[in-house]
Amino acid sequence: GMCIRVRRNAVSLGGDSDTIACMAGAVAEALFGIPRSMANRLRKVIKPSFLSIIDEFEERFGSNYIED
Repeated sequence: GMCIRVRRNAVSLGGDSDTIACMAGAVAEALFGIPRSMANRLRKVIKPSFLSIIDEFEERFGSNYIED
């Protein structure tokens, strides 16, 4: 999807690519959404205390998942 392509392109630029990819990915997610399957995989490795923050945020502001 678009989020993956944005991150790959950011990394290929070189330099401080991890920071660039992180920022580009955040913007791409806001614009294009994130595949639900990716979100489900990520939830398995995120600390429960962070998950509660994510859940509260999504409850309040909504989420931007795309079905894949």
